[in-house]
Amino acid sequence: MGNGNSLDIGHGRSNLAAPSTFSKDVMHGSLMTSFDLKAGIKAPVDQGETVCDGPSNRFKDLAQLEEDGFKQRKPIKLRGYQEELAEAGLEGKNCMIVAPTGSGKTHVALKIIEEHLSASHENRKVAILVKDVVLAEQHTESCKAHLPRELRTKLITGGNDEQISLSRLLQDFDVFVMTVQILADALAFDEFYILSEFTMIVFDECHHTLRKHPYNVVMSSYLDEKLREGGPRRPLPQIIGLTASTGVGKAKDILQAKEHIKKLCANLDVEKICTVKRGLRELSKVVNIPDVEIHLVGGRLEDHFAAFVQKWMIDIESKIKNHCRYWTKIEDPPPGRRDCLEYKQWISRIIETVVRRPDSQLYCMSCIRFAEICNDALIINQNVRTRDALNYMSNQIHEMDVSRFTDIEKELFAIFQENLDYLNEVCGRPASANPKLEKMKKLILWVFNEDPDSRVIIFAKFRKLAQALVGWMTETDSLSSLNAQKLVGQGAEEDGGMSQAKQGDVRKGFREGSHKVIVATSVAEEGLDIQKCNMVILYDYDTNEISKVQTRGRARAEDSRYVLLVSEGKGVAEKDELNTMREVLMENAVWDLQEEIEENPRGFVDVTRGIQINCKKERDLKRLMEQNRQFIKGTFQLRCKKCNTLACYNYDIRQFESTHRAVISEDFCDRADISLHPKPTKFTIAKKGKVWCAKCGYDWGIVACYRSKNLFVIKIVAFVVVDYEGRRSTFKKWTAVRFEIDNFQQGDRDSCDRVSERIATRLADCELKGE
Repeated sequence: MGNGNSLDIGHGRSNLAAPSTFSKDVMHGSLMTSFDLKAGIKAPVDQGETVCDGPSNRFKDLAQLEEDGFKQRKPIKLRGYQEELAEAGLEGKNCMIVAPTGSGKTHVALKIIEEHLSASHENRKVAILVKDVVLAEQHTESCKAHLPRELRTKLITGGNDEQISLSRLLQDFDVFVMTVQILADALAFDEFYILSEFTMIVFDECHHTLRKHPYNVVMSSYLDEKLREGGPRRPLPQIIGLTASTGVGKAKDILQAKEHIKKLCANLDVEKICTVKRGLRELSKVVNIPDVEIHLVGGRLEDHFAAFVQKWMIDIESKIKNHCRYWTKIEDPPPGRRDCLEYKQWISRIIETVVRRPDSQLYCMSCIRFAEICNDALIINQNVRTRDALNYMSNQIHEMDVSRFTDIEKELFAIFQENLDYLNEVCGRPASANPKLEKMKKLILWVFNEDPDSRVIIFAKFRKLAQALVGWMTETDSLSSLNAQKLVGQGAEEDGGMSQAKQGDVRKGFREGSHKVIVATSVAEEGLDIQKCNMVILYDYDTNEISKVQTRGRARAEDSRYVLLVSEGKGVAEKDELNTMREVLMENAVWDLQEEIEENPRGFVDVTRGIQINCKKERDLKRLMEQNRQFIKGTFQLRCKKCNTLACYNYDIRQFESTHRAVISEDFCDRADISLHPKPTKFTIAKKGKVWCAKCGYDWGIVACYRSKNLFVIKIVAFVVVDYEGRRSTFKKWTAVRFEIDNFQQGDRDSCDRVSERIATRLADCELKGE
């Protein structure tokens, strides 16, 4: 084994192998609709809604279903190498299919599914599990296009919640394409029986079946049943895994890499790894694997903006240290630049320190907010235009509520205002131009000069960076006609996220050519299959070996280019070299394991079973510890993390939908301010407003409408928790708090009604005032 980043990759080999829709049966008083997954019983959600069980109402949209069912299907015909990949699955074995992106793994899976469902008159059902809605929609389209019309396909996602039980749907459909969290949530409430309703489960991008990923949650339920004393109570489904890259984890030699892959195989309960061996020549003619082009770019000729911001940050840090010097020593920020993620981690540690002293809390938290804005601005400046960084900083500072400013906030605000003209002037200097942007412009213009109907994907590390790059392209005359769009993960738009519908629109527009460039975060690494995509640019985007395989696989067109555009001195190019070594290490480890399995299949099953037994012991121990977890009795205060104002007590909080916490105390209404939500939503939990501390304006959470009730939904990261002895703690997740939180009870009805009415009145006032 080598030291540091050195890798022993083994002998050389070919490099070609490369929110729940189901409502839970949990009573939340007047706020909860009872829904039984086993019996398929649903109480009306809205007045006038009815539940129809008759044969004529089997489907929500019969006309659409008939259109899907009777349109012309495209028969599934496999190439020779695809038949090789399908062999184990067609034999009924649990297997993991490992093949490069673009090789047609989905087609292989569809063939296995078709044969599985057609080979017997038994009541067979297949589930295809994917990570997100867009992938689910793509797989659904493939199923409807290629599977025989008598095989009915059902799409189930968080975005098409029909409030129909899975057992009910199983009567009417054969293939279920669903986001994995749907099944994971269902298993959490109804145990194994749901899993056993399927006779085959296909895991798309199965390399994620590790640790706490929902794929592994599903398979843990499967393995718990398999290993239960006395054997499984019901037959277990066949497992098919699909991936372009197994990964090697933190392995530094081939033995460690094999152990990582064995763990993945054990988690998936697969007995065979399927790769292309006999059909390598045919595969090489089908799959395009572009070489990596690395472009190292130097820094700006001058960067007066960064110099000013870093000097200002040093001043802010000094203020925090001086204010706390009598009771604690504040650690120094990470050495070197302040335009890195390590600085954010330093800020988190400082917050943990200062909130323990109420007399320092407000002053220090006020300073920290300005330091956070400066850090974000430096990161943006490093990667895009100085103008983008200044605009971000100006917007963030001017969005603060000046009327609630503390003295230190007034002082820091004045410093920014005094220097704003100077910062605007340096933004316009030619020497402040970012050479990385100039280099990327040349690359993009080259590819579109060669082929005007090209497609380009640019991968960026952060949402803010993706948005800034889109803004730069839109405002650059030679690039604006390409109509660049961002493609980022789901979330609130004010936080840079995108809705499922917006994601789908962007993917569709990219495919059809209404916009020919997308700037994406990691959400586009998997499943964005556009045949015309002929350039992928990684914009200072450091990855691991799995991400490298996935991002490279987005370049589908012949003679595509895969470009790594990086700043000098950041180590990204060196990390890419390490990833290349890990990729070869992975391929060699897979081939070695295949040989071991062929030589001794029983021995491999015994090894994976040993891994499964050990993992089950760990899960059992964790469950036992959770069951015996002792919540601390007594009264806890939740106080504003910025100004230390009392917000509520632990007994004022209720839990709903497993993950959300709401305050039902009328006193909270007097301690919180409300404003209309800038991006309201109308899903099961509808966002209607924002909740702020009435004293300092700190963000406490949202106003949501759930089951026709308006609720204060708060986030634990906004508060300091003070126990009955005065000890102060902060938490990042509700699951970490040390007091128990009840679900909604029937007795909460009156207080919920009163709070809901007061919220409705205040929201109406906000609408009248335009707030």
